[in-house]
Amino acid sequence: MTVLESVETFCGQLFDKNGQRILPDNFGNIVCDPDPRFSLKQVEIDYVKVIRRLRDAFIIGNFLSSKDFEERIQDLKLQLVRNESLANLLKGAYLPVCLPHSNIDDYGHALERSFLPAVGWSYGKCFPHKSFNNFLKDDLTGNVVVIEGSGHQILLERMRESSIAGIMFFPFQGCTVPTQREQMKSLPHSLLLAGALDIAIALVSYPEIMARGVFAPGYDCSAVMLTNTASELLYFASYDDELEFSSDDVCNYPLGNFSGGLLFIGE
Repeated sequence: MTVLESVETFCGQLFDKNGQRILPDNFGNIVCDPDPRFSLKQVEIDYVKVIRRLRDAFIIGNFLSSKDFEERIQDLKLQLVRNESLANLLKGAYLPVCLPHSNIDDYGHALERSFLPAVGWSYGKCFPHKSFNNFLKDDLTGNVVVIEGSGHQILLERMRESSIAGIMFFPFQGCTVPTQREQMKSLPHSLLLAGALDIAIALVSYPEIMARGVFAPGYDCSAVMLTNTASELLYFASYDDELEFSSDDVCNYPLGNFSGGLLFIGE
């Protein structure tokens, strides 16, 4: 089944048998089918390794213990299994993530000074002969805003209170960025559209999965946008010899090798 098949086919389910978002037929040419060459494969999660990577990459980041992280993720998975409309998310690849206890006053500054360097460190440790390139260096501070209605602001508010565990999914492969944003109106509040900070955390945690090379999918940071240029879309993309963070203005064109993310934080 494709992303264009109707919601009615699935008896109220919001995601198909591959964990992709089910869209109504009338979305037409603003979506395309996922390119199967660009897909994430589910792997066994090593919670100790993930937390170690995060603490090493951020140095002073305040994260959950590996035990608390794993327990929280198991609870979130159980919530999904019990929710008929969301259970199919777990049939696609899913990545447990842990966000630090942090007060993000300037989103772009946090990216520039903390989150992107952490991505570069983890990517370099995993692929020592490859490079991470931030093509927006010195252009992020004061220039990144959260999209209203994306739910991403909820994540930032909760990060101010404590470290957060969540599960990252990429169910929008082949959807334009505006289509991804539009979908948030019909999804429960426990699902947040992913921005640059949480996708960066996922890349720090799983570089060998998410940035393995040219056939890794690209990642739209759809919950945020640049304010100082026409190239409003932020994204990560990996190639044979590099991982890049950059921007573009072609967010209205569907790409079968790119996906935005959804972060499930539970009830």
